[in-house]
Amino acid sequence: MKIKNLGWYITMLILFGIVFYLIPKYQIDNDTKLLKNTYETVAYSRLETKNLLDYKNKQLISWNYTIDGRNYSKIKSQVNNIQNSEYYVIHYNPKNKEDIIINYEKFVLNGNYKKTNSISLKEDLFNSNRVFFEYSVGGKKYERRQSCELKNGIDLDKIYLVKYKVGKPEIAYIYLDSIQ
Repeated sequence: MKIKNLGWYITMLILFGIVFYLIPKYQIDNDTKLLKNTYETVAYSRLETKNLLDYKNKQLISWNYTIDGRNYSKIKSQVNNIQNSEYYVIHYNPKNKEDIIINYEKFVLNGNYKKTNSISLKEDLFNSNRVFFEYSVGGKKYERRQSCELKNGIDLDKIYLVKYKVGKPEIAYIYLDSIQ
């Protein structure tokens, strides 16, 4: 009797292992396909209230966008420190327009922006395509996290151009190809 139960437990353990391996792999493959496709539009963010079941340090963001004259809204959890009314390019599945991925490397300036310079710049040790930068507006320091395409690397000692939103300086973007 014990041998049959042991075999059943081992079989179930193997099946669960396969399922837990395949689900994340499918999601990564799906996201990669979406980023490579040419179906894209611009979406704006709206912060949602924190969910008790949400992971620590993550935000719930409602992404609002229009495709073919129809409005969509998709709630996603992420860690990029997004503010209300930020605009990013999203890629979507043309067969299921609610299947989206936000391209955090492609921000869209919507409204009035002014220029300032970065105060400091650090690479994110956990994500090689993300940087932390500080900038100052009206004597007040702000810190921001941004996803970037770091093909040529960055010089952490250089001062870079930062554009911040007039009236809401906590929204800002660094231009790593523009050394001041």
